[in-house]
Amino acid sequence: MSADTGSRRPGAGRPGGSRNKGKGKRAAGGRQRPPESGAPAEAVEPSAVVPAGSAAALEAQIQARRDHLAATIDELTSRAAPKALARQGVAGVQAKIRTFTHTPEGQLRVERLAAAGAAVVALGTAMIWLRRRR
Repeated sequence: MSADTGSRRPGAGRPGGSRNKGKGKRAAGGRQRPPESGAPAEAVEPSAVVPAGSAAALEAQIQARRDHLAATIDELTSRAAPKALARQGVAGVQAKIRTFTHTPEGQLRVERLAAAGAAVVALGTAMIWLRRRR
């Protein structure tokens, strides 16, 4: 995808920036920056914003979010893997065939197998008859 048409963010890749033109923009870490104007912005030290006792708690929260994000990415990767999708599809078809051909106790359903066999024979006969008719 190209940067100017494939991005999901509005205004990304277009000349002139995004929709927030003239409004305050988000700085790294999610804090609101003041609108761009001629006056210089005040320099704010990160340690001044976060109380000294909560720095460890903030680091623990960041690490917990990283761990959760890593687990989510691993799960999505395994779900989207072609081999895993194929295995799930095959397992689903096998389960449907098993429930069609076997009772919950595990015995064969002879009447269903006979009906399926008769349908295959009838379909084959019809195909042969149509081909010879031409």
